Amino acid sequence: MPDIYSIRQLHERQGWPVRRMARELHYSRKTVRKYLNRTEAAPEAPTYVRTQPAPAPQLGPYHPVIRQWLEADRTAPRKQRHTSRRIWQRLRDEYGATVSESTVRHYVARLRRELQPETVPVFFDLVFDPGEAAQVDWGEAQIVLAGHEYTAQIFCMRLAYSGAAFVQVFPHQRLEAFLAAHVAAFDFFGGIPHHIIYDNLTTAVHRILHGRGRELTARFAEFAAHYVYEPIFATPASGWEKGYAKCVIM
Repeated sequence: MPDIYSIRQLHERQGWPVRRMARELHYSRKTVRKYLNRTEAAPEAPTYVRTQPAPAPQLGPYHPVIRQWLEADRTAPRKQRHTSRRIWQRLRDEYGATVSESTVRHYVARLRRELQPETVPVFFDLVFDPGEAAQVDWGEAQIVLAGHEYTAQIFCMRLAYSGAAFVQVFPHQRLEAFLAAHVAAFDFFGGIPHHIIYDNLTTAVHRILHGRGRELTARFAEFAAHYVYEPIFATPASGWEKGYAKCVIM
């Protein structure tokens, strides 16, 4: 699931063949083709649920040792920190481990992502090319319908370059409204931006990771992959990342 967006982006926008994607993303070619061949009749992405932790008979006993070394590296001078190759050599020489260097390298890379500190915020100019980006916001408005006053939920997608906006009213902000509004906006604009910028909506984000990393909800990840655009999420509690194209409801 996490790579469905990457697979479709690499194929549709960069022209990567199946063989290269399988090699670079560590999937079988059969699995890559399943992601690419989804249709309206079969929209679900192939899923796999692991019932038990992946076995690691060779490296597993040394996981605590590697973690200890990497945690110590966080306060060590840069030139004294372990490389993946150095960790493999120490395991081999000091512990008699017979594990391969590539296995150590993959585990170390995964563990470093887990241990990495929060990234430093980066500031950038909000300048966009035509069709490059759009911004999505929800808002509220009081409406009178059949003599009764209601609080309506206002979906707005605004193009970053032209400022053109699409607005639609819903009774709620649930997932079905969120996705239906996107489809209507794409039809209205006659195309799909390469990037769409969001707040960290629960309909789209399952979990906020380090820095810009996000674990997307399954349905939203499938939706973004199907329409081949990149979702970008603002830093929580920042008041400056999404202010360039606010939708104003009069």
